[in-house]
Amino acid sequence: MRGKAFKLSGNAARSVRMGITNGTIQYQNFVLSESQRLDLVAANFYGNASYWWVIAAASGIGWQCQVPAGTYLKIPTDITQIESILK
Repeated sequence: MRGKAFKLSGNAARSVRMGITNGTIQYQNFVLSESQRLDLVAANFYGNASYWWVIAAASGIGWQCQVPAGTYLKIPTDITQIESILK
């Protein structure tokens, strides 16, 4: 899903979090290691660092790119699920 950036907003973040909570968005668990940031993780998983907020919203950690090592993340496995709930 390279190229298209989703619009970052509070409503979008709430929708992502709700999808994780109610099970409509599938995800995988990931533990952040030393020197990793959400933007780098997003670039690795989605090919686009600007999707950092999707991981932050899914994980319920707020609006920050840098979080401590050892933080458990929920990474949506299918970015098209995110796109469909934001339409």
